[in-house]
Amino acid sequence: MLIFPTLAATINEMNNHTLKSHYGIEPTDANIAILNSMITTSATVGMVFSLFFIMPIAETKGRKLAVTYFRFIITLVCSFCQLLSALTQATELFILGQILNGLQIPLRAFVTLMYITECAPDKYRGFASSAVIFSDVIGQLIMFSVGSPSALGKQSTWFIFPLVVIISSVVNFGMAARLPESPKWLVRQNRLEEATKAIEFYQGDSCNLNDVLTSYIKEKNLTQEDKISFRQVWENDTMREALKVLCSVSLFLILDSGAVQGTYTVLLHTTAGYTVQETMNIKLILTILFFPTRFIGTYLLDALGRRPVMAIAGVIVYSKTWLMLITQIIIYFVGPSLLTKILYLGVEALSNSTFATGVASLGILFISELFPPSARTTVAQALIMVTMIIDLPLIASFPIVYAIFGPGYFFIHIFTQVFFGTYLYRHMPETKGRAVYDIIEAMDQDVASRTATFIEEKTPLIRKRVSLSFPSKFSSYIIFFSPQHLPSNETAYSTLLGHGVFLLILAAICLICSSFFISSELFLLAEIFIGIEHPLRTYTTIMFVTECAPDKNRGFASTALIFAQVIGRMLLYSLGSPGIFGTTGLWFVFPVFVALCSALMLILTSKLPDSPKWLVCQNRIEEAKTSINYYHGPKTDIEQVLISLVKEKNLTTESKLSFKQVLGDETMKEALGVIFAITFFFLLDGTSSQSVYTVVLHKNAGFTVQETMNISLILVIVFFPTKFIGTYIIDALGRRPVMLLGGFICFSKSVLMIATQLVIYFAGESLLTKIMYVAVESLTGAIPATGVNTLHVLFISELFPPSARTSVAQVLLMTAIAIDSPLLSLFPFVYSIFPPGFFAPFAMSQFFFGIYLYRHMPETSGRAVYDIIDSMEQVVFSRSQTLAGEKAPLLRDRVKYFSPYLSIMNLQASTLLATKRNSILNTSRARVKNGVS
Repeated sequence: MLIFPTLAATINEMNNHTLKSHYGIEPTDANIAILNSMITTSATVGMVFSLFFIMPIAETKGRKLAVTYFRFIITLVCSFCQLLSALTQATELFILGQILNGLQIPLRAFVTLMYITECAPDKYRGFASSAVIFSDVIGQLIMFSVGSPSALGKQSTWFIFPLVVIISSVVNFGMAARLPESPKWLVRQNRLEEATKAIEFYQGDSCNLNDVLTSYIKEKNLTQEDKISFRQVWENDTMREALKVLCSVSLFLILDSGAVQGTYTVLLHTTAGYTVQETMNIKLILTILFFPTRFIGTYLLDALGRRPVMAIAGVIVYSKTWLMLITQIIIYFVGPSLLTKILYLGVEALSNSTFATGVASLGILFISELFPPSARTTVAQALIMVTMIIDLPLIASFPIVYAIFGPGYFFIHIFTQVFFGTYLYRHMPETKGRAVYDIIEAMDQDVASRTATFIEEKTPLIRKRVSLSFPSKFSSYIIFFSPQHLPSNETAYSTLLGHGVFLLILAAICLICSSFFISSELFLLAEIFIGIEHPLRTYTTIMFVTECAPDKNRGFASTALIFAQVIGRMLLYSLGSPGIFGTTGLWFVFPVFVALCSALMLILTSKLPDSPKWLVCQNRIEEAKTSINYYHGPKTDIEQVLISLVKEKNLTTESKLSFKQVLGDETMKEALGVIFAITFFFLLDGTSSQSVYTVVLHKNAGFTVQETMNISLILVIVFFPTKFIGTYIIDALGRRPVMLLGGFICFSKSVLMIATQLVIYFAGESLLTKIMYVAVESLTGAIPATGVNTLHVLFISELFPPSARTSVAQVLLMTAIAIDSPLLSLFPFVYSIFPPGFFAPFAMSQFFFGIYLYRHMPETSGRAVYDIIDSMEQVVFSRSQTLAGEKAPLLRDRVKYFSPYLSIMNLQASTLLATKRNSILNTSRARVKNGVS
């Protein structure tokens, strides 16, 4: 994914060769811009396909299959296409590789984090969801250090990058193949023995297996259906509340300059007064500088909590948005100068600082924490779709808006971030250390408290609730754990991770061939394979990891994967410059390396047990116990963990919930709101644009290509140690503090990016713009240090029952595709017209989503998923206690009904038990309510 933004100049040479040699067209700026837009948007094709056809595999066949095997295959093929495009100088192959890359983006962004958060203990879900960010930072370090034209970023050497991806994918597959399946998914499959083993593996021997397994079973039984649709999620008050929190988090981060900063990095930097080389140097320096901060994010999410992290990150992101706007205004009216360089450097520093909070992982983390398992996949799919819908137009329109009036693009972000930030401040729940069942049940009670006098409602999901006897608590638990609440056995999908590695190998092969044959066609083919593997890497893998990790380590597990990206960046930035392997004849080394790594990874991960949660969902209890023992360690109380997984699985009666069902449930809707808010908060940012258009942004800031590579390498190296911080703080501080810290950094980066672009646009590039853009890059590198980037996937594993996680991840990935792809495509146009205008809306959107997350984002650190969802449902239910009537459109499906028996009962009990809400969660509140009614 870093090849195009890092090797923009080399890719343009390949585009020139493709137009002349393949089509006999004389290259022009317009033709090159069209090819660049095709490259940036081609991954969207793979993401859409993966969203509907590959991500569901993680729900039906297991997290491990999607995360390990599917991602391996997609990454392999994608890297192979890019390798062939590098060798043959064929843009067509590069576009194909981008499409394949899009296939694995949902798996990487959602399923992987969901897998990780489902495996991690409750108190470590934040750490687990944010730890994956290290792979991004390492990749940036590599790319920025060696991707400059003076290193390996030349036409003859850039094939090395996809080659390296092939090698690393093999290595990664070899390690991941041995991991057990997500214990929560195993519980949903009624494979309790396997779930027990998975819990024991991920959470260690010291954990109480019985408690953990009970929590998982309760989480699973939050809904009767195994999978609920998005409509069902939306129709449920609790899940709709969670959905609003999720969307606010996502939109706060999406409506930011981060995506444009990543895609049009060189353009923004050159506009600020930097040369291409200076841009690469700044990116490298900031990546290295903020690399240690990545470790902060993994700690903050669990140590501080989700709300403090979101608050910190929101302040950073909003500050970055303002600084970006100021920078772009100065650039537009004065032109690039030393001031614009300094301002844009500050924007880059804030962008890197946002990731140090771990807020980037809040979206997927909330999917896991605020939604029952049956709704998570549906919510993730919706979130991905919304992200795509928003991000793609933003990226695509950026070059146009930026060419007309640069600051105008970033101006809107100021307002959107205020809006979403305010909403998150009011509604974002704290889920740190809490079981998912408790989170959802508390949220359900909170939502229900708002409508205490509503006795009947017309939503169809309420009619599917489990009817449990009321006389005794014991009989309720007997029914709760009875086999009739377990979904039918389904085939395990523990080979999804391997598929991802295979895709990476295929992509690397395509890249190798494209390098040798100088064929862009093969490079495009590799990109397609990468796109296919991307969902497995970003979602399925994290979901698998989180499902296998103990509750207290979910945050660490979800964020630990970031080291792979960081190492990749370190290698690419250090070796990808034209002076090393970034040349036409040498860049095949990178896909070769990727192929080898992918093969090694396939070997290492093939022996890993499947997710214990998934095994429990398949009723494979013995396998689940083995998986728990493997992932949690021999000291874990396997029985307690297994009981928690069974409880999590029994959060819903259906083995798989559609997104409609997730949306129709009040509690999961609440979790969906949180996870979408986290996703949008970081998606509506300039980070992706910074990543894709790194050279362009650095050149506009005044850097050369070599300086861009050097800066990127330095920043990756500097910030590499910070990635360990994120893996710790996400569990130590909690999800909310990590989101606060990461959000503050991200918002500050957005403001600084706007200010930098304004300076570049009005004053031109100068030392100031260089310094400012280095600061923007520094902030960008600091954001993953918080571990916040994995929160959305972590929340998928913590806020949703196992039956819903795949659906939520799919929707979340589709939303990300729909938002990110247009943003990347529009960036060249908007940036060429008015550069600051592309980043201005991000600050506003981050402010809005930041407020929403502050209000609604729950704290899930160290808590069992069942407890998180159960408590979240209680919170959602509690909000409807005092609302006798309301005219809000979302609440019109509730119908008043007067019961003559209310006067007999105690007023408080009657209002609670006489309220029927649209919830498909099988929480304690729902069981008591249905037992009485």
